[in-house]
Order: sequence, then C-alpha cells, then structure tokens
Amino acid sequence: RRLQLLQARQEEITAAELSGWVGKEVEVLLDGPSSQNPKALFGRSSQNIAVNLEEEEAECLKPGMLVRAAVTAAARFSLKAKYAGKARSTVE
Repeated sequence: RRLQLLQARQEEITAAELSGWVGKEVEVLLDGPSSQNPKALFGRSSQNIAVNLEEEEAECLKPGMLVRAAVTAAARFSLKAKYAGKARSTVE
C-alpha cells in the first residue's frame, strides 16, 4: 500500500513537471526513430527528458542532429513536440 501511494505521488510530480514544458522551446539531440511510431523521431532534451517529434517533420531530420523543438504536449514520461527549425548536425 505504501509503495502504491509513493508511486502515485511520483506520477503526479512527473506530470506536473512535464506539463510545465508545454508551450516552450527545447533543444533536442535526435537519437533515432520513436519506438511507438517508426515514422516519428525520438531524442532527448538537454535536461535529459525524452522528446518525440511529430512524424511530419521527421523526413528532413536524422539522428545526430541538434534541433529546436516546440513542445506541444506532455505524455506520461515524455514530451511531444514539433520541429521549430535551426537544425545542425553534431557529427561533421
């Protein structure tokens, strides 16, 4: 019972923390395809938060790029975002 209460409280904290990113822009290092949708891209913000970029933008981007992304929604453990331009490659 105590573990369930603790886990529920942690989920509340995580949800509040992630929802605070909605509407902001973050820098994302792209890792590769999203595990939920292979047409979309997955990456991590500089705060090590998982970010899924919408699939419409994925075709012009590739793993290793550092991009700006506008956060559109918060999921249970990650953020959903749209590509906001200013891409650059971290690999020369």
